[in-house]
Amino acid sequence: MLRFPLLVVLLLFAASALHAQTLTWQPQHIEQGSPVLFTLTLDRPATHITATWLGKEVGFFPANDRRIWYALAGADVEQEPTSYPISIGGIYAGGAPLNTTQEIQITAANFHSSTLSVAKAFIAPSPAAQRQMERDAAAKKRAFASSVSQPLWSGSFAAPVASRVFDNFGDNRIFNGKKVSIHRGSDFPARPGTAVHALNSGRVVLARRMFLEGNCVIIDHGNQLFSIYMHFSRLQVKAGEMVKKGQLLGLSGATGRVTGPHLHVSLRWGGENLNPAALLAMKLPETREER
Repeated sequence: MLRFPLLVVLLLFAASALHAQTLTWQPQHIEQGSPVLFTLTLDRPATHITATWLGKEVGFFPANDRRIWYALAGADVEQEPTSYPISIGGIYAGGAPLNTTQEIQITAANFHSSTLSVAKAFIAPSPAAQRQMERDAAAKKRAFASSVSQPLWSGSFAAPVASRVFDNFGDNRIFNGKKVSIHRGSDFPARPGTAVHALNSGRVVLARRMFLEGNCVIIDHGNQLFSIYMHFSRLQVKAGEMVKKGQLLGLSGATGRVTGPHLHVSLRWGGENLNPAALLAMKLPETREER
């Protein structure tokens, strides 16, 4: 008398366990500083997905049929090369739970060193400059704390200027003979007055002059993804504005700590410093219809 109910329970459990979950990522080879597009493919719609990777929340968002979910994340330029699990949970339409864990390998990148010469004031800043840098740090902290919990970007990211990008992300920066920092961004050659455009749609969370960055703009693209643009000669946007991909942000220049006119672009996800040039090379999904 007990066999039939037990068989029914086992069959229901087996049917639940057979729901397919496939996680893929772009690029397939992830190294220090890599931005990463995760794609979770399900055999039936889900109502909600949560995930953590590298100790941070990963914001998945659905395609129209909710069978495919995407997340844009990344590994920091100084992330220790090893394997890290991504843990994904959620709820299928109908209420069944969804849980999966997969190991993601991060490998060492081949970074270089660069030797530069700048004004002494940027190597040994005065007390007034140090106070300004503290105010700048507080302003950036406020800006990075204000990300919306949905993607504001849509489709692949576009170059900010019509020029090649230098291969200097992750360089050890040696200023005036002394190692000062790691270069956590990408530089684009740009003559003074060159139009600088937004990499993608988002909300301007900072637009002001700072000591090291010069005239600077920070855009929130949603889900803790930010693009940062430095050394403008002139700003054309203000904090709080919504901007579209390709919109004019300002004119390039040589303000802040620079060796000459150029545009510096940085990329941050959840506090991780990512390679902007790598993001520009990625094919990304449309998240909404641009108007």
